[in-house]
Amino acid sequence: MTLIILLVSIISLFYAIIWCRQGFSNPLFLYLLFNLINFYGTLPLLDLGEPADLAHFRILYFGIFSIIFGGLLGAYIFNLDDKTILNWTNKNIVVESGFSTDFVLYSIVAVSIVVGSLYYYSVGYNIILLGIMNLAGYGPDIESVSTLRLASYNQFVGGKYFYPGYVNQFKNTLFPICLGFLVLRSHFLGRSIHPFHIVLSIICVVFLLGTGQRGAFVIASLMVGLSYFVIADKKERKKIMGFGSLFVLFFFFISSFIIGRNESDGEGVGDNIKGLGVATVERITSANQNGAAVGFRELIYHRPIQWGKEWGQDILGVLPGHSGSSLSGEVGKILWGGDGKRGTAPPSNWTSIYHNFGYLGVISLPIIISFLLSFLRKRYYTGEKALLRTICYFSNFVLLASWISGSPLRLFNVGMVAVIVLYYLITGMRQFLIKSN
Repeated sequence: MTLIILLVSIISLFYAIIWCRQGFSNPLFLYLLFNLINFYGTLPLLDLGEPADLAHFRILYFGIFSIIFGGLLGAYIFNLDDKTILNWTNKNIVVESGFSTDFVLYSIVAVSIVVGSLYYYSVGYNIILLGIMNLAGYGPDIESVSTLRLASYNQFVGGKYFYPGYVNQFKNTLFPICLGFLVLRSHFLGRSIHPFHIVLSIICVVFLLGTGQRGAFVIASLMVGLSYFVIADKKERKKIMGFGSLFVLFFFFISSFIIGRNESDGEGVGDNIKGLGVATVERITSANQNGAAVGFRELIYHRPIQWGKEWGQDILGVLPGHSGSSLSGEVGKILWGGDGKRGTAPPSNWTSIYHNFGYLGVISLPIIISFLLSFLRKRYYTGEKALLRTICYFSNFVLLASWISGSPLRLFNVGMVAVIVLYYLITGMRQFLIKSN
């Protein structure tokens, strides 16, 4: 087994470096990176002497090799040479503007603010604001703030269900990318950032961090930051990487401290920083992976292949009156207690694929996704160098690459379909107005 782990590490590192050298704009690099984090985070949780964990290990390395094979196949069929990318880089940036574009963007921002406000009003609180109040000497203590995180998105804890999947498409995806477009447009047109956009940015950050789940903030930052990085000139890219990384880390650590995600018992600044660092590393490398490992070991391994039935049940959960798949709730009961009210724990993307389509799915689906990413990457670089097009393409690249848990329903809940609709809505209106004139 050590030899297999070493082989996976060498091969995956080799292609990660190759794809990274082609630029962070290569979605295959992101796809491999997210899944390697999942792979290495899961390994320490497995006992390869147990048949279930050994099967889980096979699923993991089959998945990694399938990503790489699919990437190589896609790169061969949809060959994209350096000259094509260079020619695209040298194009002038097309910055979409006009009444129709602004009407759609500001309408979505307005709807997102209304949806987000109604959501937090219905929940009864915003975690990040409660944390700030706590630090100022008002509001509940930090332990209560930490406990309230679950109730803001878990119906079993709060007693009510607020349809976070629909809400998240607005507050976590559409709001950030529309606002990101407006801010970047001002930058590329040589204008200073409007104070109104600064206010909107504050609201957006409060919404993103309001449930206490900082992953949405990181993904939103990655969507906008990567889009800016791709379309900017070489002189700006180093600044984007440096300041962008500092921006994300600053807000990540500050928000973690505010909402009580601190693993230190000490009271000093050094203890708090160390505790936040430990909590961050554990959150990235073991939190989701632990639920996935337990779920496969205790449930999925002992059940027959579903051949898509469980995914179908989960997808039906978006409809009123349908509860969806119970798998995440069953894992939550095993992890946190018999009543299942502590939370849910989704399986990893790999174990979910296996549960529904066996090893056939584990091998074929990553190849299909890598193949699709290669096709879309070539389509992007052989098309127009436009700001909206860039943000929509790379937002969906990030959302697809970061699918490491649950069923494909997650791709809908995080807003992939909504981003596609946004792009074609704006471009369709622009083309209609051009033809009309």
